[in-house]
Amino acid sequence: MLEVLNPYDGKKVGETPLQDRAEVQRRLDLAAAAFADRGRWLNVPRRIEILEKFQQLLEANQEKIIRQSLSEGGKPL
Repeated sequence: MLEVLNPYDGKKVGETPLQDRAEVQRRLDLAAAAFADRGRWLNVPRRIEILEKFQQLLEANQEKIIRQSLSEGGKPL
């Protein structure tokens, strides 16, 4: 895991998985293959539904997202 530190005070604000080059390439290859197969694409109404849900989640978690972003950037709250 890669620790994410606040550059202002050095406190840990989170962690994220760390992948090696081969795993990153494997995942990129899988994504490229999925994108190339148009038969696997979601239809437009389903994509709209997903984006609308994403918008709702962003709005509902706006304060949390802002605080996390500020913390990761070392900015005061």
